[in-house]
Amino acid sequence: MKLICNAKNFGINTVTRGVLNIINNQTDIKNFKKGNIALFNVNFLTIDSLNIISNLINNGAIGFISFNNTKSDHGCIAAKEMGMNFYNISDKQKKIMSYDNKIITLKDNKIYYGKVKKNKISSDFIKKISIKHKVKVNLGFPSLIQKNKKFVNYSDGVGFCRMEFLLSQILNNVHPAKYIEINGLNKLSAQIANHLRPAVKLLSEKKLEYWIRTDDFSVEQLINMRFGKDYEMYEKNSSTGLRGIRRSVKIRDFIIPQFKAIKILLDEGYNNIGIFPPMTNSIKEYKEWKKMGEATGLKKIKWGLMVETPRAALMIDEFIKDIKFVVFGTNDLTSFLLSVDRSNINVQNIFNENDKVVIKVLKQVIKTCTKNSIETFVGGQIADNENFIRALSDSGLTGVSVNPDLGTIIKTKKLYQKIEKQIL
Repeated sequence: MKLICNAKNFGINTVTRGVLNIINNQTDIKNFKKGNIALFNVNFLTIDSLNIISNLINNGAIGFISFNNTKSDHGCIAAKEMGMNFYNISDKQKKIMSYDNKIITLKDNKIYYGKVKKNKISSDFIKKISIKHKVKVNLGFPSLIQKNKKFVNYSDGVGFCRMEFLLSQILNNVHPAKYIEINGLNKLSAQIANHLRPAVKLLSEKKLEYWIRTDDFSVEQLINMRFGKDYEMYEKNSSTGLRGIRRSVKIRDFIIPQFKAIKILLDEGYNNIGIFPPMTNSIKEYKEWKKMGEATGLKKIKWGLMVETPRAALMIDEFIKDIKFVVFGTNDLTSFLLSVDRSNINVQNIFNENDKVVIKVLKQVIKTCTKNSIETFVGGQIADNENFIRALSDSGLTGVSVNPDLGTIIKTKKLYQKIEKQIL
């Protein structure tokens, strides 16, 4: 066993062993071998890596290493949700390139040459933890539930299913418009429903809810898919461009199959589904989006809102009559409030979800929602950050939606147990 270099882990903390494969181009992704660890060459990841990571996961990748990435990259978030390491190293660590096609181990923010033993973790003691706050899980990859049903027993449902994560596996890097042109809208709806059904069914049996956020593909992601340039126009800033609810309202062909997929599940008797849109600014666009859903047949369903734009946060009173729950998108909200590009490594030192203005805005929304019996949840990677959650607990935050692994659920429940004792 030999230490190659240290790293930062933007994925889940687990021990991963496998053969290292360097990714230089799209051909390397296509020919990637199952059970290997992907290392992205310097300057390869110049765009958000969600589609790339999803394709590699489909091909059997078990872990990832990149040069100079950021933790808010959607590929990192997807890898974490899938229970995988996503190690980030500086371009000064290029010596790792010499270990191509050799066995390495990722463990405790270190990269080793050779094999390192795994540690066994027991989760039995979680059953003793009783708290008032809810701890839900993020589940954009519903297939995870088939591999590990335990976290369902220990969580309070699914609070954040990113539809684009699920869709990235179905589309297989083909632009959605082209995919619908080839396969038809009804087939896509059926495929979405088929992916969701096992998880929705299991949670329904436990009387737990499954909250789904409709897709938030950006132009940057879509234009780099196959046939993407046939349907998209380049944007200088995709984070504030044609994405989320504004895209759904303007280009309706892709939101309709998502609504129809959920309608299929509702017709089958599942009444534990909630739905909410990303990147909402105004009640006008929210009502237009909701009206499309209702016209598709989504009548008896729980409607929610993702609060991730400053306007939605500051104007939360507009939405009170139309929603039952709120999920905070802290990555984008922090980025917009601090005027920081969340994907730019040069300003990552300024990107801080614990900033006073972020906490202040979130507290205002939580207090308004609490007065109106609207549930509030923090989703995403910040949800297991102790300082962040402590700062919001006294405002009435209902709970959090965290990574779907037992370690994170245990950690979060123990944190809430400690916080609740101090409040009392």
